[in-house]
Amino acid sequence: MSERVEPTITVLGGSKIAVPPAALKPNSIDGQMESILMAWTSPDSAIETGIWECSPGTFIVHRDGYDEIAQILSGSATITGEDGTVVELKVDSTIVIPRACAS
Repeated sequence: MSERVEPTITVLGGSKIAVPPAALKPNSIDGQMESILMAWTSPDSAIETGIWECSPGTFIVHRDGYDEIAQILSGSATITGEDGTVVELKVDSTIVIPRACAS
């Protein structure tokens, strides 16, 4: 088995930022751990970018009022919408969740 590569973000004009250690995910149903790194926020706070990692498990989330774009770098995920739509994600998948679909 290969060693895990520690992800970092490089912000131009700044330095490399490492992802912090994982902590208990507050909305987890089964004890997942997550790590969140917010690397950059636009001056008007309309755009944020970063890295999110999560251990396997299940959680419930409501995304009200914002759009989301995610690129899967490792692992996989299954997203089930409130309407029952199921989306399977794997390495190299990209998902766009418009605010109208995320509630």
